[in-house]
Amino acid sequence: MLKAVVQKIQKERTTHPVEPKSLLGPPRQFTQNSWRPAFRRCPTILSQGSNVPHRDPARVGEDGSYRHGSSRRSGESHSLQSFLNHCQDRLATCRHELSELKDRVQVLDNHDHSDDRRLRQCEEFKDRQRHRLEQLNGRVESLAVKIQKALDDQRQWTMTLVDRVKSLERRLESSNLVPAPTSGQSAYPLGYPAYLPGQPAPQVPRGAPMEPSTDDLRQMMNHMWRLFQPQQRDQGRT
Repeated sequence: MLKAVVQKIQKERTTHPVEPKSLLGPPRQFTQNSWRPAFRRCPTILSQGSNVPHRDPARVGEDGSYRHGSSRRSGESHSLQSFLNHCQDRLATCRHELSELKDRVQVLDNHDHSDDRRLRQCEEFKDRQRHRLEQLNGRVESLAVKIQKALDDQRQWTMTLVDRVKSLERRLESSNLVPAPTSGQSAYPLGYPAYLPGQPAPQVPRGAPMEPSTDDLRQMMNHMWRLFQPQQRDQGRT
């Protein structure tokens, strides 16, 4: 008889299966305003983006009953959600680091451009200085040529003057260029005796010889030579 009762119960379960009771109670009809509290209490709902929670079609049986997930699957879903959140955090961190790297690369590019600009300015300054130095060298060479030409002209003029003085000295030594004085004229022959400018002229006594001696001519020529020498002339002025 007990065996017959067990068979009857099994037959009824096979014909009319009984849905296992959930800890949250029977499923309810959610509306737009009433789904949020139930959503916070239900750990099996993973769709947080939709306004109305849905049931997983894979858990609906042939008779329309809904099979709730076990605690193990709920734990797996929670761990997957945690891993997904972790991945999203890492992705945000990587994006932030990538943005910082881009900013640093931009800053380095700006520094490189500024360094290139400064280097180009230095090169231009060196070119200008080199060009100016070449111009100064050209001017110095031109001045050196002019100074050398002036020295050559001065040397040539000095040699010419020395030759003329020597020729005049020879002529004075070989001939008498001073005429005899007449009555009423001062007997002061040319270059006799020699004296420097600024000194009083010496008085020649009457009856003195009219021809200058060789010593007088030599003194006169030395005096002329000192007058024509640039150094002697400058020293005389000072």
